[in-house]
Amino acid sequence: MLAALTCLLVVAVPQSSLVGMSAPPIKSLSAIIMDAETGQVLWAKDEHVQRFPASTTKIMTALLLAEGTKPDDVIRAPQNVQDVKEASLNLRPGERVSSKDMMYALLIRSGNDAAYTVAVHIAGSQAMFSEMMNQRARSAGAKNTRFNNPHGLNDPIHLTTAYDLAVMTREALKNERVKQAASAKTATIQRSINQQDKVLNSKNRFLEIPGSEGVKTGYTRPAGHCFVGAKTHNGWRLITVVLKSEDWLKDTCTLFDWAFVNFERKQVGARGESVVHASVAGGVQQQVAGRLGRNLSFAQQRGRAGRDPNIILEPIRAPVSEGQTIGRYVVELDDGSKIEAPILAASTVAESVAARFGSWPLLLGAAVAALLTLYARRPRKRPTRSVRHA
Repeated sequence: MLAALTCLLVVAVPQSSLVGMSAPPIKSLSAIIMDAETGQVLWAKDEHVQRFPASTTKIMTALLLAEGTKPDDVIRAPQNVQDVKEASLNLRPGERVSSKDMMYALLIRSGNDAAYTVAVHIAGSQAMFSEMMNQRARSAGAKNTRFNNPHGLNDPIHLTTAYDLAVMTREALKNERVKQAASAKTATIQRSINQQDKVLNSKNRFLEIPGSEGVKTGYTRPAGHCFVGAKTHNGWRLITVVLKSEDWLKDTCTLFDWAFVNFERKQVGARGESVVHASVAGGVQQQVAGRLGRNLSFAQQRGRAGRDPNIILEPIRAPVSEGQTIGRYVVELDDGSKIEAPILAASTVAESVAARFGSWPLLLGAAVAALLTLYARRPRKRPTRSVRHA
């Protein structure tokens, strides 16, 4: 099992020495390991300290490109595109590139001019696009990020954290366009002017590692070497971030190896599984079955005892619709954080007549019954006999 996990081509820490180690031996100033499905943090170091992200910034730029355009949309480079520093795609003013190809230009070539062109196309200006980036970062769960450009060239107020990059990457990898481009080693794009520069080749050495899914390198002198990685082993995807690293590839491989060696994923519930029968007030039925709305799993150290989930139900009153959220299936982790899945009603429960109209139909029925009883018991007059005289 250990050999299958080893980061090839890298002189990393021997995996046998990682077993049982309380923390991975890395030198990055900030780092994190996160479960891509749940967001659970397996280990972190100064994960909330703000640092320069360099070109890992382009993960958010790529996500907004995917969400704001269709693959066949044509994106035209602005007239001042050649003013962008370190413009590795070498775009010409007015040059046209499809949104699909621009995605590869961002994540394979890491084109700063491509990022600027995307920003102007989507938002009209770099400043407006930066605000969109910040809003989307917050919605993804980022807590300490302030983007001020779409490419990551150094800016004293352009800052993020290892934790924020991990949650933004977790969100970005849910988008198939971003996921495909992030894991691509090469691509040939179509462009309207610069016909000599169509082939894009990635310099991301982590893509040579089995199970790698990218994601993005970054470097400036103030930021140092930065890397956001994603890797899947036995169906389990983890995300790592290293910032200001002396050896980003070695640190990244060590993080993944340490996590996969020392942790395992436990599934405590499957989507559609029936987990509870909940009471329903005011319904034609007194109970409704509750099923899990999604798979629920968590990571725990190998050899540790499992954790039992808690069922937290909301007050349920008819009418109840099938698929309605009626509670939560919650597991509390060692660090005090929680993961959960919604509990959904498995069927519809209609409201009872009494609950809908109150007690007056019952009172009316009782009154009618009483009147009928009185009517049936009323004294009856005897018929008068006629007398005939001779």
